[in-house]
This record gives sequence, C-alpha cells and structure tokens, in this order.
Amino acid sequence: MQSLPDIKINQPRANGASDFSIGGMTCNNCARHVREAIQTVPGVHDANVTLENRRATVRWKPGVEQDDSALDKELFRNQRQRRAGLV
Repeated sequence: MQSLPDIKINQPRANGASDFSIGGMTCNNCARHVREAIQTVPGVHDANVTLENRRATVRWKPGVEQDDSALDKELFRNQRQRRAGLV
C-alpha cells in the first residue's frame, strides 16, 4: 500500500455487516494488511477485503455498533507501522 487507505462507508446491512469502499490498495499484500488491521478493531467478528473491487465487508459481533472511527484509526496506525518497518 503506497498511501493511506481511502475509506468510504456505505450503508450498514441488516445482517450486522457493513460494506466499505477502500482506495489506495495496489496489491494482494495491501488487501491482506487492510483485512488484518480491520480484524483488530474491537467488535469486528470478521472482515473480507478484495483488491479487485477495492471493497471490504465487515461483520460485527452481535450487539456491537459499527465503529467507523475505530476502523479509520486502526488503518492509519497500521500504515504508520508499515512505513516504519515495524510490521
């Protein structure tokens, strides 16, 4: 990933999942790092990130509200660590 992910939040689904458009990914390794970063956010049950359509589907644990700011913070923190060679 050469730049910070550009996240655009779409409407939450009724089944506890949320769809996101994520720009800035250039390879499958980028998509893997984004998925791993999303999965560290408290309340996330599972995440699926695809490079081809630059989208992520995040499933939240039952009873947990979608926390978009936590996703933004974690992706930014992960990107800073990668640039510093810590990840």
